[in-house]
Amino acid sequence: MIKKNSKKFKKRYFLLFFIFIILILLAIILLTKNAQAPGFFYNPEPQPETKSSPEPVEGTSPELVEGAENSLSQYYTATFTDSFSGQAWLDTVQTNLYFDWTSQNLIFPPVLDTKEVSTGDFLTNFISEKVSSEGNLVLFVGTHRISQKKQLLIWQMTRTNTDGTQIDTDMGRWSKFDFTELGLSDTTSILGLEKIASSSNWLLFTNENNNLKILKIIGSETDHPQIESIAERSWPISSFKDIQIECGEKNCLIAVSEPLTPPDKNGDLRLAGLTIFKIDANGNLTTLENLTKSLKEKNPDQVVIAKGLSAENWLVVWSKKVPRQSAPNPSGSEFMYQFEVDEIKGETLNNKGHILTAEYPGRPSLVVLKNKNIFLFWGSYFTQAYEIQPNGEISDLSDNFGWRISANKPFHLYQFSHSIYIKNEDRSIVRWGGGTNVKIDPQFWLTFNPDFLKIIPRQNFVSQNLGGQANPENSDSGYLIAGVPSAGTKIYQFNDLGFDLSKTRQAVSAKINFSVAEIKAAQINLQGKTDSVQTEYWLSNDGGNNWQKAEIGKPTIFTTIGNDLRYKIILTPDSGDSFTTPVLNSINLQYWYK
Repeated sequence: MIKKNSKKFKKRYFLLFFIFIILILLAIILLTKNAQAPGFFYNPEPQPETKSSPEPVEGTSPELVEGAENSLSQYYTATFTDSFSGQAWLDTVQTNLYFDWTSQNLIFPPVLDTKEVSTGDFLTNFISEKVSSEGNLVLFVGTHRISQKKQLLIWQMTRTNTDGTQIDTDMGRWSKFDFTELGLSDTTSILGLEKIASSSNWLLFTNENNNLKILKIIGSETDHPQIESIAERSWPISSFKDIQIECGEKNCLIAVSEPLTPPDKNGDLRLAGLTIFKIDANGNLTTLENLTKSLKEKNPDQVVIAKGLSAENWLVVWSKKVPRQSAPNPSGSEFMYQFEVDEIKGETLNNKGHILTAEYPGRPSLVVLKNKNIFLFWGSYFTQAYEIQPNGEISDLSDNFGWRISANKPFHLYQFSHSIYIKNEDRSIVRWGGGTNVKIDPQFWLTFNPDFLKIIPRQNFVSQNLGGQANPENSDSGYLIAGVPSAGTKIYQFNDLGFDLSKTRQAVSAKINFSVAEIKAAQINLQGKTDSVQTEYWLSNDGGNNWQKAEIGKPTIFTTIGNDLRYKIILTPDSGDSFTTPVLNSINLQYWYK
């Protein structure tokens, strides 16, 4: 009797346990299905890059259902967001847009026409060590590969026609001097080449046995230049960290920085001394004691001078490390970096009050734009940039720069009519213009890693390479001089036409949804700047076999059956500024499925 009851009890207990397990499994299935709805994405493998892309394909007409939100409430919903931070979500075969320098925005590709213009054995066998330029002259200092002699080459880029017009030729006029012909030794180093505006001659600054020696280059547009010494100063410069030379209408300013030895414990740039000099066209050199004292009182770590808004006006940007007034930044540093722009008039430093700060160490620089605004640049791990108007109003451009533009290493700014080139120490070149940064050094198609790069802007010149026609007003032109490893020097002429707005372009996605039975509808939203183009949006739920036109912010009900969601954005340029490109920052899609 007892055994019989025990068997019934076990049977009843097993049945209850089995029902309990079934209920738990059902609950898990329901919870899992609901949890998939918000943003669980299928991640396709990145597609290989291709050089060609087909033209956009026309799709079917859209079917926007009135009151679609209510009719879609019976379906599950999910979202997809992409900031274009890579190619994983793009169909790279059909997408023919270009990544900007941050690789986070899609733009139209840059376009540069380039042509090598260097010919002759004298450049093939010349290893450039320094290249300076001013006006019509380019100065090359280096060593002949075969004779091992130190040489100075002077290139006059233009020649004067009989009618008085100037024209750039493939090679212009060249003059060659051995250092011994100039009274220089093989240990002489060239500090810079500058031209005082009121003088027809150029000043060549050299370091001869740790003393400053100044040479004058005398020449015209039709004759080969001659060189003579105009000044030699017993000015010891063996300990100089840096020398900067900027010339105005009648004088040049020379800023000499002396390094702190050894550097501080954090490896930051520090100055132990600073002296500002002035030199006129006759070689008269004087120390600007009041200006030097005013700058020293600011206790700067770095000082950079630049040509100002008028003939005898200079700008100076200085920086220093200061204790933070708030909590440390994400790196844990207790310091921040302060940089300020002031104005130099005569021997007086006028504080303009433009004080800015940075979280990361860097290097300052600035140029004066055509509109008389100041472009201020802080080259750092997180690069910052500002445009300062004459009335003191400051526009922060840093969101367009940020990471990857530069680093806490030497760089150089080159100013053109429509853009600014940022040349980094690693030879990368970034073009800033029209509110967009883009990497352009690949456009020169160099087949070697150059020993150095020098860019020479040329504005409003007539080029023989352009059929004797003036450069278009909507382009930036110049020369790029590259040192070829163990193979001399090459010169390239380039014409920067901005962005290629000559044809319609598109961004097409790969599959962006996770595995579902059927996608019933989708809604697209886009962040970017598309005012300068006609923009069309298309959606497909069957892998791109059929497309339906969509409108921003409105659900599109699919007329086809499918479970592979894709988008297509077609951009047709309008006539306008070729240095301003449409920009796609990010895209967001909401879709309904069952």
